[in-house]
Amino acid sequence: MFINIVVAFIFPWLLVIFFAYKVDKLILCLIAPLGSVLAFTIDELGFYFGYWNVIPFNEDTIAELPFNLGIYSIFAFLLILVIHKYKYPTLTILFFSLITTALEFIYLLIGRVEYGNGWNIGWTFVSYLVPYCFLWSYYKLLLRLKIL
Repeated sequence: MFINIVVAFIFPWLLVIFFAYKVDKLILCLIAPLGSVLAFTIDELGFYFGYWNVIPFNEDTIAELPFNLGIYSIFAFLLILVIHKYKYPTLTILFFSLITTALEFIYLLIGRVEYGNGWNIGWTFVSYLVPYCFLWSYYKLLLRLKIL
């Protein structure tokens, strides 16, 4: 659990705090919480249907907490920040989906994540792609409403 906390929660937030003077704080405040909510939703569905298990606990919500409050909310923020700055949403979403899937694949290889009930790395990619597309749609709504 200590590894999950350091890698998935403390390290990502320290990076954002360290570079806070350079980041768009409004995007951070509007996107990171939604990224966390989406992560909790996807994770709960996956746990409920037995698609994955996160080591070291059988109570998966506890083991996933650092990810849902840390790296997934930070990745959501970074995704929108990159789209906002560089204007290539499709490539950015695909890139972030691949990177997030690759990071989970590393966790799968070292035995920190287990898949079940037919779940595989391809479905993992889809489980990241869909929320990232949703975040982009939310971002476009924020632009249309002139919030961003």
